[in-house]
Amino acid sequence: MKRKLLFSILSLMLSIGICAQSDAVLTSGHVVTHNDTILGEVSLNMERNDLMIRSGRNIYNWTADKVKSATTLDQQTGLSAKYLTGAFGMNSNSFFFEVLSEGKMTLIYREGLKFAEHDEMVYPPFYTYDNGVIHSLPINKKEFLNLFEEEYAAQMAEYFKFHQVDLSDKEDIRKIVEFYNSKFTGGASMFVTNKK
Repeated sequence: MKRKLLFSILSLMLSIGICAQSDAVLTSGHVVTHNDTILGEVSLNMERNDLMIRSGRNIYNWTADKVKSATTLDQQTGLSAKYLTGAFGMNSNSFFFEVLSEGKMTLIYREGLKFAEHDEMVYPPFYTYDNGVIHSLPINKKEFLNLFEEEYAAQMAEYFKFHQVDLSDKEDIRKIVEFYNSKFTGGASMFVTNKK
């Protein structure tokens, strides 16, 4: 009887703990750690910088430093999201970053990061991920266009002007990086002008 009561109390506490994760979304997916890949229901909390995965009878809870990447799939909408982890600036902690575009340039997103723990300045939420190194994306048009390889510079500048890219808009930045990445995947270009 005591075991049943103890088990019921523990189950209730675990359920409350799972539901209490604010801003966490429970979806199916997988998590890649430094040693393993685990499939299950993933709950990622960007504010607390941790995730929980329920796989069969096991429940794992990890901070970003224990994870390489995570992928989620929302069963209701069919939308998937990928997250990478890494450190930025002089922070010793790793953070989760949402992947907006992958290819020649990997564009990642995370709000509220500072270069150092006691830094006052909060960086814009756009970053690039290159061989495990995270760089803040420039918010100046000229510096931003310098990110692209020289042979594509004119096309990228034309795209930027034609689409009036706003460097503070998540969708605009994702689209221009997708356009750039399409140059390396053999996919058809979706940017057309009347220019001869």
